[in-house]
Amino acid sequence: MKAKFALLLVGFAACSASISGPRSDLSGNIRETASATIVASGAESGGRAVLTVIDLENVGGSSETITWGMDCGGAGAMDMRVYRSDAGSQTLVWNSSALPRVLGCPTQLIKQTIDAAGHVQLQFSVPVERILGDSLPAGAYVFTATALTNPELPGEVPAGTLTLSKGIVAPPGTDLDGIWTGSANGFALTLNLHWSADSVTGTGTYNASASNTFGCGGGTLRGTGTVTYAGSRTQDQFQGGIQTSGGWSPPFRGVLVDQRTIAGAFMSVDRGPCYLTLTRQ
Repeated sequence: MKAKFALLLVGFAACSASISGPRSDLSGNIRETASATIVASGAESGGRAVLTVIDLENVGGSSETITWGMDCGGAGAMDMRVYRSDAGSQTLVWNSSALPRVLGCPTQLIKQTIDAAGHVQLQFSVPVERILGDSLPAGAYVFTATALTNPELPGEVPAGTLTLSKGIVAPPGTDLDGIWTGSANGFALTLNLHWSADSVTGTGTYNASASNTFGCGGGTLRGTGTVTYAGSRTQDQFQGGIQTSGGWSPPFRGVLVDQRTIAGAFMSVDRGPCYLTLTRQ
């Protein structure tokens, strides 16, 4: 069951804060960093979502144990806040803690031990259209994240600034043909894509390092090889399949964040989407 998110803005407009740029917060032996990224989501949610990740690193000399709750809709591990900048200050306009919980969706207690120098990540995603709703305009917004763990960690950690839009970023006739590249976790992909009104096709290459840990089956690749892609397109969204010479042939979908950025996602049967951002060269 997926959560049916709703936008609740009561009382937000009067709240403001001063937030600096990206930083790490340290609580005892745990260092927090946070990031927010636009990723591909299903067509039913507008195609774009914001994925916020809190990375907890154990910088002490012994293991640390933390717990947190998470419901079946993915809520509970963190509080994500969205601010609009105005004249040097930030006004809170959206808060994930205001989202209603799904009835019949119990919270699961998660317990995790972090070894010395180890990491644990907390994740939360929400469609862009749920954040903007009917009242917030497209534009740049500042994101923060607060871990809801036991033991309690420090307050908000800046997660970056994103430009949010529900509208079409590439109107019909926009030239998007060219070289698109991206890399993550030891896997790099280069595609020469051709875009039409109803399709996206292309060929290219991949490079997988010896330490490649890319998910969704891509971690089995090593060295270099060729790829082909063929997918159908609906406005800014597309989906299809990638064929690699290394034997990996996953579904791949994406959505245009802007005319030079694709929020892409490989899919697999046994785990969720594996995200890869492609940038037009």
